[in-house]
Amino acid sequence: MSFSQEDLVLPPNFSGLVRLFPLPNLVLFPGVIQGLHIFEPRYRELMKDSLAADGLITITLLKPEWELAAEGDPPIHETVCIGKIVTHAETEDGRYNLLLIGVQRARIVREIYSERPYRLAQVEVLDDSKGVEPEQRSRWRDQLLNQFRTFAESRNLLENESIQQLLSKDVPLGLLTDLIGFSTGASSHQLQTILETVNLVARAEKVLQLMTTGAARSESDEGDFPPRFSSN
Repeated sequence: MSFSQEDLVLPPNFSGLVRLFPLPNLVLFPGVIQGLHIFEPRYRELMKDSLAADGLITITLLKPEWELAAEGDPPIHETVCIGKIVTHAETEDGRYNLLLIGVQRARIVREIYSERPYRLAQVEVLDDSKGVEPEQRSRWRDQLLNQFRTFAESRNLLENESIQQLLSKDVPLGLLTDLIGFSTGASSHQLQTILETVNLVARAEKVLQLMTTGAARSESDEGDFPPRFSSN
């Protein structure tokens, strides 16, 4: 399934208030389309509220110590990805299957108290579009694409339709870096580090390192591309 630049735009009335959907092993990126299966009651409520309002759900990664949190909300990473519901279907028993596309990386400023069963937060949107000259963007784009072709060939990924689309489209550098980083199949910890790197050159360097050092895991591990459905 492909997307357009219009899919990566937040609603004009976006206030910075987001509904948080913490997950233990999923990092969403702008441009990535992720399947989700929502069955937990509080996140069914989140889904209903989102559909009735702005259609947004913000994915945040739980910190490793989340399982040790006996009471209260488990700790989460502050850098998140705001996602937009692309399509959804409700089952007879009230669960949801949906496709969510990452729209913008953001940083949690503070969590907001609410009587809703899920967590809310005020965020600031992170902009990576400044500070890189056109020639520099072109050079980094070529490096990423050349290395990714080699990487994809070594992992037998070139027959994948999503990979072919990524290699053939004229994707902006920021989006290209995120999509390639995600498609390496790296661990959630590695991907979170990439998500947190707002500086575009530094992020491109990290993604190149993932591919050249062999740090990214094989396609049989976590982070397959396209992604599997994730459950809450």
